[in-house]
Formats: sequence, C-alpha cells, structure tokens
Amino acid sequence: MIGVFYLGEKLPMESRVDQIRALGASYFEQIIADREEETLHLEFKTLAQDGGRLTRDDRKMIAEAIAGLANAEGGVLIIGIETKRLEGVDVAIGKRSVKQLQRTANLIRAQIPEMFSPRHSGIKLLSVIEAQKDDEGFVVIDVPASPDRPHYSNVHHQYFRRGADRTRVMEHGEIRDLMFATRHGSLKVRTSTQISMRSGNKFGGSFLLSVANAGQLPVRAPYLKVSPSSGWQAVGVGLLDVRQLRGNTVGLYAKNDQLVHVDDEFHLARRTSGIELMMTGDRSEIISKICETRDDKLFRIKPFEEKNLSDISFGTFRVTFGAENVLPDTGTFELGKWEMFEILAESLENASF
Repeated sequence: MIGVFYLGEKLPMESRVDQIRALGASYFEQIIADREEETLHLEFKTLAQDGGRLTRDDRKMIAEAIAGLANAEGGVLIIGIETKRLEGVDVAIGKRSVKQLQRTANLIRAQIPEMFSPRHSGIKLLSVIEAQKDDEGFVVIDVPASPDRPHYSNVHHQYFRRGADRTRVMEHGEIRDLMFATRHGSLKVRTSTQISMRSGNKFGGSFLLSVANAGQLPVRAPYLKVSPSSGWQAVGVGLLDVRQLRGNTVGLYAKNDQLVHVDDEFHLARRTSGIELMMTGDRSEIISKICETRDDKLFRIKPFEEKNLSDISFGTFRVTFGAENVLPDTGTFELGKWEMFEILAESLENASF
C-alpha cells in the first residue's frame, strides 16, 4: 500500500498564454510585482534595441530561447521583461517594452521558421499592447513540446535545452538520446518510509517522496513540487535546489547533471513522522491485530518527539513532477491515519530494532 494517489491530466502549456490573453497588460505588471521566477517553462528576455528591427543579437537570443524550450518540455518566452539574478534564479524586476510592436512581432514571426532544423510548426506568437501606449508592449511566444526534437538552431549552429532556471548548450549524449531513443522518459511518484529511531513502542522516521524511472531511457534533472508545502524538506544537503513557490508550494529541483536510470528511484522530499503502538508485546503480532480489527485506538500517527496525544496525519496534498526529458504530470495523495499506518507498518516489519 503506497497511499491513495490520483494521476491528473498533463499540465497544459497554453494555460499561461490563455491567462495573458485574459488579463492583457496587467499580467506583466503582476509578474513584476510578484518578482516572478524563470522556470523550466518560462523565460523572460529584452531586445538589444527598442524595436522595429531585429539585430543579430536579437535573432540569437530568440533562437536560443525557443530551441531551449522546444527541446525540453515547451513553455513561454516573454520579450519585454527585464530580469535580475537573485539567489541563483532570474526574476522579473521591470519592463522594457517593445516599441513598434506590431512591426517587431511580424519580423519575429517571419524569421522563426528559418531559425530551426527541423522546423517547429506549433509555435504561436501573441503581441500585447501596454496600457495607455500606442503600438508598444510585449511579445509572447508560445512554444509547445515538440515531437520532432531535437531542434537545431541555425543561427548558432548548436542545440539548446531549457533547464530548471536557465538555457544551456546540449551535450552530445543528450542530442543522441533525443534523436534515436524514445522521445520522452516516464516517471512515477512513490511514497516510502525510513524508520530511524525507537523508544519502547514509539518509532520515528521520515516519509519520502521519490520519482521512479518507469520508462526506457535515463531521466535527467527530475523535479517535484508539493502543495501545501508545510513540513516537506529536501532529501540531502546541497543535492537539490529548493524554492518556495506561490500557492503554498515548495519546489525541489535536482541538478542538471543528475540522471535517474531505468528502474532506479531518486528521493526528492521528506517529512518527519512516526507511529506509537498502544499495546505491548511482539511487534508483528500487534501490527497483525491492528490490521485484523481495524481499531485505530491501538496506534497513534505523529512525529517521534511530538508531545501532543492527537494524531497528526498528512491529509491531502498535491504533487507536480517531471524532468528535462519528461513531460509534467500532476497527482493527489491522500494520506490519512490508516494510509500512513499501512506504509509505516511495512517499514516496522522490516526494521532491525
């Protein structure tokens, strides 16, 4: 038993573009006020000049950003937003809107098809006029995940890929994998426990959230987002990039060089918990009696050092998970008292103390 887990639908990349269409220029004001972070699916850029033409540097910037998104999971490029590097992540800090917006958008639209090999026919471009401005605003480029990747930048003569917080040149092995292997990896989220302490019939340890490679090729740089975030921490020190996201969500991102090979698991998140058996005697017999009687007064679920006598279960929480070469997925866990008992009981049966 690994708890109750409901798989959700794939996260729609167009949802951000739909939000921009609905909110218009106020969307950009909000992301600046919120210091929105760049992510695996979102990148901010500015042009080298005000607009009305594209310099070579502009073409290189656009080609690199679009190729990076197309060779990862897809996403959105917004031109007209200035960023600053804060704690290792680029965040939106201001606007430098594009002048001669419609002409600039048409120039970008016309040049995109020639920037890549093979072409990516799914790219869409949207121009948004800034409030109280005439033909000045932002260019939004929606880049879907591509079934034809890898896409080669004809401007740079290189392949790029978007990571959790930046776009980088792809390594030879990554290019080969995309060309000759299955297009996308496959991940599943699993729960487990580690029992690490005991005092009488009280046992303490951690619940773990892991991603398991269920596909046919290695998975690179997996990540996991958990909401609500309360109590969840990164597994290991310095192995993960931890970010507190909006909506009471914590994001845990593995390094770009972290691979999860086929059939392997990678632990990302942990949360302290424990169990107290309210009977004395042989541990296995107590667990069997609880399972047979379904009497929840025979045990308590709570962290090892918690003095409160009431149960502390995790309840319902939502996860989003993926990797550089795995499309994002979502799901919901329900870990009430009985679900947590069943997971902990399995670890207790195997514990050596």
